[in-house]
Amino acid sequence: VIVTPLGEKTLEDRLRKRIAFESAMDLIGQLLRAVAHEMRGDAEAAAADWRAALRANPECRPARRMPWISC
Repeated sequence: VIVTPLGEKTLEDRLRKRIAFESAMDLIGQLLRAVAHEMRGDAEAAAADWRAALRANPECRPARRMPWISC
């Protein structure tokens, strides 16, 4: 739950912040899933999740740092 004092932000501002937060959480989920796949030895599934994270956010620095993923 994200709480802001009444009247300080518009509904649009609050919705944008929430959407950005949810998008960030989705990206984190993809990256964690990729790490879990890699730790289990499933490089193909890991690469698929890393690529999905990069498609969602091409500027994603953690995904760009993985040398075993070709972008």
